[in-house]
Amino acid sequence: AGLATSTVQALTTDQVVALSTSQVANLSTGAIRALTTDQVQAIQTQDIEALTTTQFAALSTTTAAALTTSQIRAIETRDLGALKTNQVQALATAALAAMETRDVAALSTAGIVAMTTAQVAQGLTTADTIRVETLTRPLDLTMQADGRVTVNMGPPVLAPADARPDRDADWLLRHLALSQAPSL
Repeated sequence: AGLATSTVQALTTDQVVALSTSQVANLSTGAIRALTTDQVQAIQTQDIEALTTTQFAALSTTTAAALTTSQIRAIETRDLGALKTNQVQALATAALAAMETRDVAALSTAGIVAMTTAQVAQGLTTADTIRVETLTRPLDLTMQADGRVTVNMGPPVLAPADARPDRDADWLLRHLALSQAPSL
């Protein structure tokens, strides 16, 4: 069994640093929700890798925003894809910039829109329209004058084979297996 939520709440940052990977991996979603921003930042990079998709989804908006650049880089793409829209919007400029192309592709459409809105708000881009490459197709996101983001998803794709006719299953497997995709 993992550490009790009340025990986790009482840990100092030095004690969080001293947690083993298995202790971090066994934190309940309640214990994850109870972490402070200082405690999240104290989690070692190799320990962040041990967290599950469910545990990442349990982070509060504030603690998700506290993730460091090295922690973002260590998080598995599938786990970044579990971040909720408000968590993505809360990420700091450095954390957004640390996300790799494959990580952005794993976000939901709402997450991509949130990331684009956050990039514009944080001054990462001044473009009105941003093309985002996803695993299935490119999306064009346009920032409207009133702050809304519209997404041109192209024509409907009803069959998986039609999603990217220029990319076969081997391409997809190679793409997902890349350890170093180009940064945004």
